[in-house]
Amino acid sequence: MRRMLICLGAVVLLGCVSLGVAAAGPAQVAGKWTLKYGKSTHTLELTQDGEKLTGKMIRASGTHAPIAGTIQGNTIQFAVPKEMVKMGLMPQFEGTVSGDTMKGEARVGPANFPWEATRQK
Repeated sequence: MRRMLICLGAVVLLGCVSLGVAAAGPAQVAGKWTLKYGKSTHTLELTQDGEKLTGKMIRASGTHAPIAGTIQGNTIQFAVPKEMVKMGLMPQFEGTVSGDTMKGEARVGPANFPWEATRQK
C-alpha cells in the first residue's frame, strides 16, 4: 500500500511539472529590437504567432528585408531570404532569449558571427 501511494504521488508530481512546462510556451519576442552582429546594427520588427516568427530587418540605410523563423521555448531561429541579400549569402540567426535580450550566432556563408539584440523600450 505504501509503495502504491509513493508511485501515485510521483505520477501526480510529474503530471504537475509537465503541465507547468507545457503552459510556459515560447518566449514572447514580438516588437522592435536593436540587432548587432559583426560591424552592423539593424532594427528587427518581429511579429509572433505561437512559435512562428515573421517580420523585417531594417538596415541603417532604411532598406529592409523580410525575415521568417521560429521560437521554441527560449530558443530562436530566423533568417533573411537569400534573394534579399548581397552576394546571395543568407544570414541564419540562432540563439536564446532571456527577457529583453537575445544573443547567439549568425551564420553567413562559411563564416559565423556572434550577435545580440535588445528590446527597444
